[in-house]
Amino acid sequence: MKQVIHVFMVDDHPATVKGIKRALESATSANFVWAGDANSVDDAIDTIKTTKTTINILLLDLGLPAQNKHNGMQLLHWLKANYLDISVIVFSASSSLSIAAECIAAGATGYLCKTAAEDIIIRYLIQSNGEPKLKFVYIDEPEEKSPPETVTFSPLEMWIIQGVLEEKSNDELTQSLILEYNYFRQDLSKILCDKLDKLIDVSINTEQSRDLLDDVRNFIINKLSKNIFVKANVSSRVGLILYALKWNLFPDYKYQWPSGEKLQKTHVRGNFDKIRVMIVDDHKATLVGLKADLQESGKIIVVATAENGLDAERIIYEQHEKIDVLLTDYKMPVMDGLELTKRVKMRHPTIKIVMLSVDNAVKSALSALGEGAVQYLVKDSSTDDIVHTILFSMKQEAQLNHILLENGALISSDDLALLSCVLNSESAAQIGRKRNESQTQVESSIRRLKDTFGVKTIEGLAIAAYFSLLKKR
Repeated sequence: MKQVIHVFMVDDHPATVKGIKRALESATSANFVWAGDANSVDDAIDTIKTTKTTINILLLDLGLPAQNKHNGMQLLHWLKANYLDISVIVFSASSSLSIAAECIAAGATGYLCKTAAEDIIIRYLIQSNGEPKLKFVYIDEPEEKSPPETVTFSPLEMWIIQGVLEEKSNDELTQSLILEYNYFRQDLSKILCDKLDKLIDVSINTEQSRDLLDDVRNFIINKLSKNIFVKANVSSRVGLILYALKWNLFPDYKYQWPSGEKLQKTHVRGNFDKIRVMIVDDHKATLVGLKADLQESGKIIVVATAENGLDAERIIYEQHEKIDVLLTDYKMPVMDGLELTKRVKMRHPTIKIVMLSVDNAVKSALSALGEGAVQYLVKDSSTDDIVHTILFSMKQEAQLNHILLENGALISSDDLALLSCVLNSESAAQIGRKRNESQTQVESSIRRLKDTFGVKTIEGLAIAAYFSLLKKR
């Protein structure tokens, strides 16, 4: 009699969840029952606490939405403290042996790299249900480096970062801190707290109040440069904004478009044949899920798939006339998505390329778009967003010389290069030397970029670029 194995999955990539679910449904070596899924730690804990369904195995992604890549570890510790009868298998994109060892030490039954084939995943699920004490690690190609260690910010540091994300100047942060300093007394010096306690009205234009303003302003500047920038490994407010967005320091943060309204999605004409798409991804479950999602939309047909750039290049060479859009992962073995993009655009410029990546760094998006991709998406995007982006990509020019944003603005490849310099915190003088332009010319180009994105500050440009280029609302 076949084993009955109840599987619960925690992963924020819908296509990956769907791919695993389909693999379990079609498995013949065991009777798998889908016990549910969640896309965050809080959602998983709430569901597990309230569910009456049996859970034998929990497949856990580490890279869940949070401040750092190890958020899934919190759930692993919680499960091992409260639900010892559930076998936890970490299912991660990372091929780091040190992370795998950390997970096993924390109580995971096993560690599976997302590049594992369906039969390997099924085999280890069955093994883990029958022999949960038999630990395992399955990794294809170990990485040389581990992700950075977890960074912890104090409440005051988080308050300052949030202010920077809201584009507040140092003067505005100073005024706010003077009004709210009682919340952060433990982070302020006794001398500064004593001065603030004695201040009656900061608006009074006295030498004492001006000195206090200078003291608080200098405190914030020092806190940024000597503590916050160092912890985030950045050198400017722009770098800090990109860090905060990338690691989702403020999950409740909602971006407001400069116009005050969310840009409306543009729709491709209603009368069209199905768009022919090729998918390239080394995560087998994601590949299966994406293929199913796209074809179920009724607007797309998947004509080919591949698990690395080199295999994809061979298929495209033979079938390029049958492919409208190439949907490719960024990081892959043998040949990555960036190199594949370069080669495809050089030989088959009419194929539109949409980059799909776990990396939500705007610099990665700039690299992909600069090499010829017409759109860049993060993998936790919804199926509707992925389908819409593929449809929208068909509006791009065949010979790509610019990126079309959804507000109709055109961003040239030269604009992308300039934007990359700005987001790297390079000054106008530094950019000018690199581009053989005067500082005045560079400043003029930066003003034009601000106008294009509808913002007034460099910080605003960084935020608008992040949300525009990553299509993450």
